Amino acid sequence: MMTLRVPGLAILYSFATFAPLAGQQLPPANEVIDAYVEAIGGRAAHTSPASIRSTGTIEMPAIGMQGEFEVLQLPPDQMLTRILLPGVGEILSGFDGENGWSVDPLMGAMVMEGQELAEARERANLLANLRDPVVVAERETVELAEYDGESCWMVRLVWISGRESFDCYSRQTGLLIASEDSQTSPMGKIEVTTRFSDYKEFHGMILPTKMVQTAMGQVQEMFVREVEIDGGDAATLAPPLSIRTLLAEPGKP
Repeated sequence: MMTLRVPGLAILYSFATFAPLAGQQLPPANEVIDAYVEAIGGRAAHTSPASIRSTGTIEMPAIGMQGEFEVLQLPPDQMLTRILLPGVGEILSGFDGENGWSVDPLMGAMVMEGQELAEARERANLLANLRDPVVVAERETVELAEYDGESCWMVRLVWISGRESFDCYSRQTGLLIASEDSQTSPMGKIEVTTRFSDYKEFHGMILPTKMVQTAMGQVQEMFVREVEIDGGDAATLAPPLSIRTLLAEPGKP
């Protein structure tokens, strides 16, 4: 499940509140996540493609802005995100298996380091969508909750980078319907709540085609239009010249 980060817009996210429900025995987190992986088409459907390219639109209704996005992922842990916003320009961010970076018209070119780089590495890993132990160190079902009127199991995740997040999986379908997360950025911690819906099948993968991130009265909506597999290559993920120049500076990895 991808989430898009728009660094230069400096939108600070606050966690939504899941309403707890009482009187229900909690299933083990492994059982909840196994049901989720099966509901989205199974592990093989998500790990067998040589590349996955998702394209669609991104909208910010409060400021009347609409643009296009593209996310390209190559296993095991390479990813490039491209966002084009009218009046702002092209926003890029990527992880090439070693280096994490971003380029946008408002903040310029930046190379990720420390915690930000560790989080970029695990977010780029295709197994992150499956909440696999390769990228998730701990997972625990903490309560039965309700989100937008839908009953769900809330699972606490501790990722290998040390960050903590909370998923809510529908009791009815097993699908992930909401997630509370945080991202380390040059502006500090950015807390994000994402609502996933309108799941559809693409090449055997069951994916959400609508993702809504809410924050402090702001709404950012993403709509997946198309998903292509096996058409990308590592050359596409190469950092742009501005990033390569930064990486070549003394003291850079």
